[in-house]
Amino acid sequence: MEPPTTLDYELYGLNPIANASGDPGSYSVFNGALVEFDDALNVELYALENNGALDTNPTDFIGSQTTDALAMGNATDAAEYFLQYGLGDLSGFLDIDIASLLGSL
Repeated sequence: MEPPTTLDYELYGLNPIANASGDPGSYSVFNGALVEFDDALNVELYALENNGALDTNPTDFIGSQTTDALAMGNATDAAEYFLQYGLGDLSGFLDIDIASLLGSL
């Protein structure tokens, strides 16, 4: 097996051999976290501009967790859902448990 390249580190994080898989997706790349954070921001901005309403149009979101997040029923819970998924993706990319680090603050 060849040593990881710079691109491997960019795509799969600090431990590319462990994070790479035969079927890579947003769970193993940094862009997955950015998409979830962007969707959380979209939920909050829409709610801010529309008296706290939740945007229920799934085409306004980028990520794959849209249906589950919108099922939460309100903007606060949907944004939290997207943020938690983003932290999970980022944890996988960096190969550390970010949620537990933030929980200790």
